[in-house]
Amino acid sequence: MVEIDGSVLRGNQSTRAKPAGKAGGAITALSPDFPDSSTDGGAINRRPARLVINQSLLQGGGEVETLAASGACVLASGDTARVYGGTGVPLAGSPADNRAQVVIHGTVFFDCDVTTAVADGNGNGGAIAGNLIDLDLEDSMVLDSDARGPGSQGGGVSLLQESTARIVRTTFARDSAVFWGGALLVVGSNVEVSNSRFYRNRVGSGFSSPEVASHGAAILATPSDTRDVTGFVSGSSFSDNEGIPIWDVVNQSGPQNRVRYDGNRFNPVAFGDSVYVDSLRMPAGANVDLLNFLMSSRGGIAAPNVRLFSPHEGALVVVPSPNAVGAGAPAPANALLAYAWSGGSASLAGVGLAQPDGLLEVGPGSYTLTVDGVPAATGNVTGTCTSGPVLCLAGNRFRAEVTWKAGNLGGSAQAVSLSGDTGYFYFLDPSNVELMVKVLDGRPLNGSFWVFFGALSNLEYTLTVTDTATGAVKTYFNPSGQFASVGDTTAFPAPGGRASSLQEETAGEAGGAGGIGAATAAATACAGGPTALCLNASRFRVELTWNDGRGHTGVGQAVPLSGDTGYFWFTSANNVEVIIKVLDARPVNNRFWVFYGALSNLEYTLKVTDTQTGFVKTYHNPQGKFGSVGDTSAIPGP
Repeated sequence: MVEIDGSVLRGNQSTRAKPAGKAGGAITALSPDFPDSSTDGGAINRRPARLVINQSLLQGGGEVETLAASGACVLASGDTARVYGGTGVPLAGSPADNRAQVVIHGTVFFDCDVTTAVADGNGNGGAIAGNLIDLDLEDSMVLDSDARGPGSQGGGVSLLQESTARIVRTTFARDSAVFWGGALLVVGSNVEVSNSRFYRNRVGSGFSSPEVASHGAAILATPSDTRDVTGFVSGSSFSDNEGIPIWDVVNQSGPQNRVRYDGNRFNPVAFGDSVYVDSLRMPAGANVDLLNFLMSSRGGIAAPNVRLFSPHEGALVVVPSPNAVGAGAPAPANALLAYAWSGGSASLAGVGLAQPDGLLEVGPGSYTLTVDGVPAATGNVTGTCTSGPVLCLAGNRFRAEVTWKAGNLGGSAQAVSLSGDTGYFYFLDPSNVELMVKVLDGRPLNGSFWVFFGALSNLEYTLTVTDTATGAVKTYFNPSGQFASVGDTTAFPAPGGRASSLQEETAGEAGGAGGIGAATAAATACAGGPTALCLNASRFRVELTWNDGRGHTGVGQAVPLSGDTGYFWFTSANNVEVIIKVLDARPVNNRFWVFYGALSNLEYTLKVTDTQTGFVKTYHNPQGKFGSVGDTSAIPGP
């Protein structure tokens, strides 16, 4: 198992059979067993490889002297020997037992190229080549990646040999292949693509290729000799692709193509209004209406595919800059904005974009990608080294990590940065915030760095905070069943700092709050805004008022994090104070549950309004208390 977080891999190349090249240029994760001592002569079926990549940049480019034949940035394979044979070990287990696990989140692949012009080269999978893998690709980008040479395929990603893939909110732009599948090739595998984008990908000679040879500028899906190709592509956008966007190989008999296309948006530019080819039933091309008709033979669709006209849309992903990583990095707070867009013109960070995709280095700040004058995507650069399970705080000096346990389940929580001082962790579901942490520099007041955390979970967890400047470590343990909110103002005394003159606040609250009230008001629709969160399908409106006890009062400023969760700040947008989530637990006890955790011990009142019924629940936190509450009977259904 290998995990790569917040890293830059650039200009790597294959050394296998060098100079011919063969294996993945940057990362190779292979699983096939051989009859040697590691398998006791083939008697032991070892676990397949597992590869995890978070918030990283994998880049090829001109530094690569010898292109790989397969998977220029990632080549991954399950234990094909146990499923198909070939190395002398006995067959063992199912394909699911032997698939390599590949998890890639928030990562950018840029200019990852493969070629057929090497020994035994098949020019397969520019950015990612997967054979018998289980791929989870989320919130990522595959840009300018090519499969070169006659017969090359899968310029962005190729999935072969009973692979499975879940591709969500991922953008493929200006990827290309000479023969099949400019962006994505799927052979005898299952793929589920949702809410993704395919811009300006190319197959063959693009606009110069005849339609009969335009084998999927964005996607080509085909059965293998022995296996169906299955899955769906839904809610995705196909724009400006140089060729037929989707090409399905369909057999008269034998293994079949069962991929469904549902609720997608098409802006065709190559062959009139043709967006799709079914090689058996519609070899001359189909527009969106014919595509919808053809899908009825594959089980129907929930929403029709539609034609786009003059789209203005785009995407951003933030990854580390090469200038921000490694010892003595010249610009440790910088990041790269990877962008892709479709429309007439675009700008980012006040700079007009001459190319439809690329990388732009920036410093900390909030950035908006504007296409044709319309905001299309936003990105936030916090100047933090946060990645994977590590949350970097207070100018990257402190690193926080969380491990959790729930019965037989457990593991490392995943970190998300909100500002230079604050971030949160989730355990399993990225939309379900569990623990908020911030570290403040309190040295001017008491010679120490302060640690605050507030939980929306009563699971067992351990928070470990490390001062990378001194090596000091502070650990906080929360037992199962407790909702904790802690303010530790003497957490990390600085060398030579003043003795503490403040009272340490470390009260862990097991569900209690200063005051809880309920009422019923006239039902009105939730309208989110600067001071109100709309949570749980916008059914609940959450508002907050605060009082610092020194004559200053105000209204909390609301920031949504997910459909169920958001937070409030009081006087500074960089200082998160209270986080809250509302969950629908009606299947459990016919109630909506309210959880909140505080990084503040000021007096405040939370007001939660059910806009459907008018029911109101209030929570009051008195001055001097760090409150963390889990109210599992908060608001009655339905």
